[in-house]
Amino acid sequence: MSRQLHSAASLFLLFAVIIIRCCCCLPQPLLAPYYFWSRCRWIDRVFLPAINQAGSDGWDIVRVANAIKHRAQSSGDETSAAAAEAVLAQFCASGYPWFRLHPKGRGVVVARRGGVPAFTFVEEYYGELHTGWRWFEMQDAIKKITQKELPDFYNILLERPRDDPDGYDLMFVDAAFMGAFASRMSHSCTPNCQAIVLSCGGKLTVALYSIRPVAAGEELTFDYSSVTESEEEFKQAFCMCSTRHCRGSYLYYTGSKAYQ
Repeated sequence: MSRQLHSAASLFLLFAVIIIRCCCCLPQPLLAPYYFWSRCRWIDRVFLPAINQAGSDGWDIVRVANAIKHRAQSSGDETSAAAAEAVLAQFCASGYPWFRLHPKGRGVVVARRGGVPAFTFVEEYYGELHTGWRWFEMQDAIKKITQKELPDFYNILLERPRDDPDGYDLMFVDAAFMGAFASRMSHSCTPNCQAIVLSCGGKLTVALYSIRPVAAGEELTFDYSSVTESEEEFKQAFCMCSTRHCRGSYLYYTGSKAYQ
């Protein structure tokens, strides 16, 4: 198993119900020009971050919605204030059994005032470099010692292109013990960053770039694009991003049953 590149925790089922209910209860007249996409965007960009920022109080949807409402009213954001009020109204009608939250916490958060513009370099993915045979040898030993089907992992694949003078190859960059903050960025099925292979000073490196504007206080994320052939490992890999495109797992299953 490894994070892979395309060009590296749940609110889960209960929160999926919350998202559906919140989308339905947001004010129609106010949000009519934006339709469903705008409502989902408010949940992704405002509601979910507020839940995770609340820490130990994040389970309480009333406290979170009130905090959003007060901030929105102070800044003159009528749309967000109305959306928070709609969530509170739906809570009053349904109660805690439908609106108990389970925050996932936060990884790397943007502290830069003004946020990070789109297509901005964020960080290189540093770590110890291993060949494929060495990497899988290490993983077999770790699983044998820990008896964990899904061990913690901070590795990413560096793909050497086919036109490289030394030939095509795949190398494993392991940031478990040596690395930078890029290896601590959380997974999201709807990420705001992407990992790509670059040539820098004649050497290949994995770099993370923002793919959309990321606001101050927002968590930096990328799609791990990890795969596994283990069905048990796949079942344990719950995704906690809770975005509207969440796959439910941060792993892709490539076992024999995946194609049946």
